[in-house]
Amino acid sequence: MSLAQTLSSWLLAEFTGSMIFHFIGSASPTPAANGIALIVLVYFTAKISGAHLNPAVSFTFMLLGHTNPL
Repeated sequence: MSLAQTLSSWLLAEFTGSMIFHFIGSASPTPAANGIALIVLVYFTAKISGAHLNPAVSFTFMLLGHTNPL
């Protein structure tokens, strides 16, 4: 996998995971549905983007050197 493909898959996973989580979180009537959605999204994005699902966390990890930005 090339660098561009890696970066684009990482960004797509972060964006899609965050979008789905916010959509389900705002539409769910119970906190349990929000928690289940978070568990499922973390499970599915863990191998691609580290499962942060929060651009601020990803950026902080990059600044601290825990994650390679590219």
